[in-house]
Amino acid sequence: MMDSFYYGGLSATSFLLPILLSSLFLLMIPYILTHWRNDKEGIKDDQVGIKVILNYFLFSGVQILLATAAALTAALFSGEIARVVNHGASQLGVSVIIGVILVGTHKALLAKTNNDQHPRTARFYSGLQLLITGIITITALAMLLTILFNGYGKAIGAPLGLLLVYGIAWLIFVSSLLHRNH
Repeated sequence: MMDSFYYGGLSATSFLLPILLSSLFLLMIPYILTHWRNDKEGIKDDQVGIKVILNYFLFSGVQILLATAAALTAALFSGEIARVVNHGASQLGVSVIIGVILVGTHKALLAKTNNDQHPRTARFYSGLQLLITGIITITALAMLLTILFNGYGKAIGAPLGLLLVYGIAWLIFVSSLLHRNH
């Protein structure tokens, strides 16, 4: 049974409203903040809107790929990789394809904008990637330590998978931000 891939039996449409609402927030806030900061500093950037949208989809693609990698890693550490591959390979494959398409196309499209000359929107989404991966890493570490200290060692698969994937991603994002500032 694939309950974990169907979110406890809920259909994908039950998640549509929260995704749409969070999408509006993740599009509106950077747009407003970027315009405000640009106006305050006298910077004219007529591509803010398109860069917000492209960076949002790039952000989403990265998060889809991380979640897919975390699911596979968790299944590996839980000893359920065969079950996941046998019953969920098509769903995982679709997730990888969607993530790769989002990352590839939106990186290519961003290269055609003035993103390098005016990187404020890209920096916002880089910070958001760092924030999300950091929160998930800390949560996974807390889950893992709680499981280990309470003697539930067999249940470490999910938090260990999350910790490895998101922890490594967090380190990569930190390194990228530090390298960009030098």
